[in-house]
Amino acid sequence: MVSINYRMKLLLSLLGLSVIPLLGVVFFSYYVFSSVLIQNTETLIKQDVDQMETAVSNRLSQAQESARTLLYNMDQRLQNLYTLRSNVEPWYHYEQHRLLTAMIENEQSDNRLANVRVYAKVPDMLYGPSSRFIPFEDLGEELPGWEDFRGKGGPYWITTYPSASGTHVFSVFRTLTSITNANETIAVLVIDLESESLSAILRDNNRVEEADTFIIDGQGKFVANRNPELLGRMWESDRLQDTLSMESGSRVFGQDYVQIRKIQANDWRIVSVAPSQAILRESNSLLGMSLGFSGIVACIAFLVSFLLSKSLTARLKLLLSAMEESKLSRREHILKIIPWRKNGGDEIDRLIRSYNQSTRRIRSLILRVDRVKTMESEAKLKALQSQINSHFLYNALDAINSSIDESNKDAKEIVYGLSNFFRIALSKGLDSIPISKEIEMIREYAKLQTLHYADKIDWLFDVDEQIYPFFITRFTLQPIVENSIHHGIRMKRGKGMITVRGGFEGDYIKIQVSDNGVGMGEDTMKQLQRQLRKGTFQENSGYGLINVNARLKLQHGSDCGIEILKSDEDGTTIEVTITQQI
Repeated sequence: MVSINYRMKLLLSLLGLSVIPLLGVVFFSYYVFSSVLIQNTETLIKQDVDQMETAVSNRLSQAQESARTLLYNMDQRLQNLYTLRSNVEPWYHYEQHRLLTAMIENEQSDNRLANVRVYAKVPDMLYGPSSRFIPFEDLGEELPGWEDFRGKGGPYWITTYPSASGTHVFSVFRTLTSITNANETIAVLVIDLESESLSAILRDNNRVEEADTFIIDGQGKFVANRNPELLGRMWESDRLQDTLSMESGSRVFGQDYVQIRKIQANDWRIVSVAPSQAILRESNSLLGMSLGFSGIVACIAFLVSFLLSKSLTARLKLLLSAMEESKLSRREHILKIIPWRKNGGDEIDRLIRSYNQSTRRIRSLILRVDRVKTMESEAKLKALQSQINSHFLYNALDAINSSIDESNKDAKEIVYGLSNFFRIALSKGLDSIPISKEIEMIREYAKLQTLHYADKIDWLFDVDEQIYPFFITRFTLQPIVENSIHHGIRMKRGKGMITVRGGFEGDYIKIQVSDNGVGMGEDTMKQLQRQLRKGTFQENSGYGLINVNARLKLQHGSDCGIEILKSDEDGTTIEVTITQQI
């Protein structure tokens, strides 16, 4: 193994402590900045695409509604022109043609439509260069594939294609069938919209310069794109099929982030592609600047570390020599370096003495704090024990006082039950008793309360006897049962029921006390739950649930304690969780 002298170790350590954290900060900052930048860009793209989808859908829906409205208003007149084309005077045809043309031109002007034309079976005299009506026979040439939709009504969309004026348009059309023959199409209404109108929507809502956003149809042809030369062409990409298979959402294809939205009016999709390298261009530039700055700092740090290590190691060699000489006199080895630094001792000398003094002082303080905590816990337990005796004795005497006026026999039973209760409760001063003793104590307490309330309360004990040998903190269940009586059953009209259940659950023992009383109310329950979660003692609160919970956490661990499972008009259920201690 290569031996490195202390000076080199110190130099490398100082250099590492200065340069490595700096590089860590640089790369961490780059990572955080890049993550935030990507996340913000993705959010921005998502918002943009959502706005584009809404605007495009509104535009397409407007065109569809125009087609529906026009065909609805023109239906009867077109039917008449078709059925009566050879049985009426020419003036009738011209009048109908005038009215239909006015309808078309008004709708086109009101809704900013590029062009509206009708391929119809009407008298030949209505066709002409400036007419809105075109011979039905020209439909197959100008609108290829329309036969697939013959007789289905519509609307149907035709993807982008060059118009007669040279601009790219896309069209929506609806078909009209004869009222006498449902299989015969007598007219096809076609509405053209400029592809530029959709491209303008994409441009106006695109706030991410790096994102390339476009619209493709169900076959992958461009319907709208910032590059007009691509309109009507296929999107040549290996991710086309995956894109067409998605309704909406986002995906990462290689180094590109892709956001997709399906347009509601048809099977077209808005696609926004943002290369991650373009998104991170700014953060990459920042990384380069940061690394350049880090290189300058590293050079300065190396120079400072070199000079500092040289200064420290020179004095440490003197200290090491002094320590070697003082091996036989360990008690005085600190004093031996005093002649090396005459003016009050060397900094390293003072550091060693200060460290030893601090270590001894800290150890002393830790031991003192441990003793104080132990004494504090013992004091709290003793204080709680004294609260238990006085608190319960008061309630027991109250029960005796309520019963002794009725008959001496009941009084004797209460006194007998009370003596049994105290015999179990005192348990020779032990802090923990077997669960069997705790349940026996609750049974005696139940007898006393049954006499007190004159059979107002029914009791049910369903406790797995296999948990009886395990120990529980003394006086855990009695305060819970007492709360069930005084705050639940006593306020209830009619007879009440208190149920005590217990058993194993995993590595823990759980005991539930349930009543069908009036409950404590939502606000009271939430406040009590917050206090129970703290797990601390509460002074001047008597021997209540809060202090019982604190004792359980102190003796069984922070995972144990009391939990209120429910408390409403149907009653209250409180659960006690303890560890399996024998």
